Amino acid sequence: ETKEKLKENTEKKIIIGMAFDNEKFVEKRMPNKKDLDDVSKDVPIIIYRVDLHLCVVNSKVLKLLGIDKTSKSLEGGAIEKFSNGEPNGIFRENAVNMVIKLEQKFQSKEFKNNLIKASEIAFKCGLTSVSDLLVDWNMLQTYRELEKQGKIKLHINTYMIDECLEDEKRLIEELSQGKFVKLRGIKFLLDGSLGSKTAALLEGYSGDPKNVGIMRIPYDELESKVKKADQLGLQISLHAIGDKAASYALEVLSKTKRRKQLRHRIEHLQVLNENLINKM
Repeated sequence: ETKEKLKENTEKKIIIGMAFDNEKFVEKRMPNKKDLDDVSKDVPIIIYRVDLHLCVVNSKVLKLLGIDKTSKSLEGGAIEKFSNGEPNGIFRENAVNMVIKLEQKFQSKEFKNNLIKASEIAFKCGLTSVSDLLVDWNMLQTYRELEKQGKIKLHINTYMIDECLEDEKRLIEELSQGKFVKLRGIKFLLDGSLGSKTAALLEGYSGDPKNVGIMRIPYDELESKVKKADQLGLQISLHAIGDKAASYALEVLSKTKRRKQLRHRIEHLQVLNENLINKM
């Protein structure tokens, strides 16, 4: 069914599929590049799992990214391979970022049109204010351009990716900019998701005891960046699903000085133990 749906779009410059759930497939397995190559080897194809912590691409995308047998996984991410060493098209966590950047090169004009349409739908549903997390400088600039053109009437609270902390001056300047588009804080992704088996756990997954998930950022780097964001007056949002990630999140928030004023928060918190609950 997924393949047939994708085949309906082979005339496009790139095919994007959203929110597949392998647990609902008849085969109960994760798709790979061979499945997408059956649809097309010439048109780039990217499909994102429902949690957005994993994506699958076809051979064309692998070629555009320069991914081959020699490619290694990134820190906090994974580029999976078949048993023969060939990449199988599955990207997890931080490795997904390179796929997103490739997609953005194809999608910039379409993104603007979709944003305007989404704003109209939001108004019809009675929504006047939304939050967009994991915004980079390019996306913020797109928001600013559309706002200046009078095409955005929706209040958008943006939370930037943690890499944006490298430009402290621009962050401070952007805090006072915009009427409808406001910079509110920084979003940190500490781990993955349970569905993709990348949420960082203190013990291994049931049925896969050697897998304890993926921590996307080392603790020392996290602490340094969180303290910096706190000092700049940015609200901190920490994505933490597994109990190991939750332990990092609670520890690092205890080091901030403005947590009550800025109301820093942890997103999700799906797996906890008694010690973590007491610490909260």
